[in-house]
Amino acid sequence: MSICADAGYASDADLEFAHAHRDQVDVLIADPPSSCREGQFSRHDFRVDDDFSATCPAGLPMADPTRFHDGRLRWKGTGCSACELRSRCTQGSSERVLTSTVVREA
Repeated sequence: MSICADAGYASDADLEFAHAHRDQVDVLIADPPSSCREGQFSRHDFRVDDDFSATCPAGLPMADPTRFHDGRLRWKGTGCSACELRSRCTQGSSERVLTSTVVREA
């Protein structure tokens, strides 16, 4: 069975339910509109693999995955200060931080 839903169904509880029942159904939920500025990378430009490793748009690995109490994961960028893509990624003085929107089990 497959189900599609608009971004209004992307609450933490809905995502947790979809993840818990992934062996029974494919649930496709559209992401909410991006809050990034025009020309900036969005969450979709970053890759998160099944082993919980993350890679930035420049192909650099992201480090220090940290789990929040709700199951979301957060990674820090590496090599951001010298990256040629920095202006499209972050305007901050430190590395880019990526937070998953999908609750994952370790």
